[in-house]
Order: sequence, then structure tokens, then C-alpha cells
Amino acid sequence: MPSELDPIESAAKGFTKGILEFSAEQVAEWVRKAKQGELSFIEDDETIEVVMEQRKKPELELYRKYITSPELKLQIEMGLVLRRIDADEKKRNNLKEKLTRKFGTAGLHVAELVKCGILSRYVSILLGEAKTEVEFKEGLQDILTGIDKYVEFIQNQDSVEKKSNAVVQRINANLPRAMVLFSSGDAIRKADEIFECIKANIDGYNYNVEEQVTAETGIRQRYHFIIKKL
Repeated sequence: MPSELDPIESAAKGFTKGILEFSAEQVAEWVRKAKQGELSFIEDDETIEVVMEQRKKPELELYRKYITSPELKLQIEMGLVLRRIDADEKKRNNLKEKLTRKFGTAGLHVAELVKCGILSRYVSILLGEAKTEVEFKEGLQDILTGIDKYVEFIQNQDSVEKKSNAVVQRINANLPRAMVLFSSGDAIRKADEIFECIKANIDGYNYNVEEQVTAETGIRQRYHFIIKKL
């Protein structure tokens, strides 16, 4: 509950309440101002309105609390937006292009991990591992700023041998709490092959293996988690 000692939280809740009471004219004015500020890179009024809607989601509260970087917060918000507009291929691809242009590939990957729910799974792993809030915050920041160290995006053209060897080497070098192979569509079969090769090469290591499969808007996605035992 907000207190006098927490003016930022109070202001945020007040802002959220205000959004719910906006008139159509006020929404249009908000979009106009957003186009001139941090959301100007989106260059699409309808998508900016989706951002406004997603900013009311409870899912963002945890990230707002523990992430200090405005850029990372924005990338996470864009992940929720990508989830919301996923069925609109044109808008989805346009936003991905804008994200890559503004934040680079790593920024797009953060947004994609939020979109498909992998970041939430990582957070649950961190919560189970972290002994203090500081440790949890540092772990979350580490994942977000080094996303490509913890997540391997599998493409259909990838070499099974080269990709599996690269992942095994990364496990040995970094000893991450968890690694994820992410694949979708035709690349799922390749990810399965890579995953089996990885399992064969980390046999005897202190790792559990977990697999999740999901299908949204007709697009199959698969996440292979390699989770280190405590």
C-alpha cells in the first residue's frame, strides 16, 4: 500500500487511475505527447495506444520495482505490446524492426522473451535461488543486460554440431543458473536435435533439463530449459 514515504508509487497509481478515466480527446493528446517522447520511435498511433494499455498490466509491477534502466523497462513494455499485437503480422514486424533499430538485437531479444513468457520463467528460477532482494535484482539485471549469454535463438539453418558445442562451452564457461533454447515454426525440429546433442554432452553435469511447448496465434514455439541443480 502506498505511503507518504513512497511518493513514486503513489504517483504511478494515480496516473494509472487517471488513464482509466481519460476521454477520447485526452487519449489522443497522450498519444501526441508520447510521439514526441520516449515512444516516438514507434511511429504508429494505434501501437502507442496499445503501449498505454499494457502499462496498466500487473505483470510490469515487479520489473518496475527491480529494474532501474529506463531502456530495459521500455524493452519489457514492448514485449507485452508484441504479445498483444502478435496476430497482426504487419504491426508485429514493424515494431520488431523499430526495436532493432533503437535497441539493437539484444533489445529485441529482451522484448521477445517477455512476449513469449520466458522472462517470467527465468524470474521464477531467480526467486527460488536468490537469498536476498539485492541478489535477485542483480541476477535479473544480469540476464537482461546479457540476454544472448543465457538464451540461444535457434534458426532452421543452424548446424546441430556447431550450435550444441557452442551451448555446452557456454555452460562450462559461465555456469549459468539456466539456459534456454528458443525456437519456433520450422526451427523447432532443429532445436530438438540440438537439445538432444547438448544433453548427451552434459551428461554427468549437475543440470536438470526441462522442456515447455506453447502455441499462440497458430505459431508453434518451443523452449528447452537447461536448469542447474542447486
